[in-house]
Amino acid sequence: MNEKPKVTMEITRPLGILSENVKGYTTEANMISWNGNPAKLDLRQWSPINHHALKGITLSEAEALKLYEYLSQFFDVPYFDPCSRALDPNVDPFEDIDEDKDKDEDDDASSVKDEPEIKLDLPLKK
Repeated sequence: MNEKPKVTMEITRPLGILSENVKGYTTEANMISWNGNPAKLDLRQWSPINHHALKGITLSEAEALKLYEYLSQFFDVPYFDPCSRALDPNVDPFEDIDEDKDKDEDDDASSVKDEPEIKLDLPLKK
């Protein structure tokens, strides 16, 4: 007999549900290990019954980063190369994040004080 080889999969990290249709089928982003291999980014539809995998694509880390770069350009948002700082042994990738956060909070607090207060008199629904 010609038996099909068994395919195994394990969701190692759920990333999120992208959409859900009226019948309950979801499109999800997950990190999935197929047949015991290292996990890859997986974009796939799932049935609501037994969470059965349907049509989808699996992307390697390099493919996912390239897609991220293309989507950043398409949607005209700043592209941040997540590997650029982390790969430089002379740079701590988290070095200035806390400082910038504190600075932004101070800027936000002062800008709120300078803005005039707006009051709206709207009729209440009965």
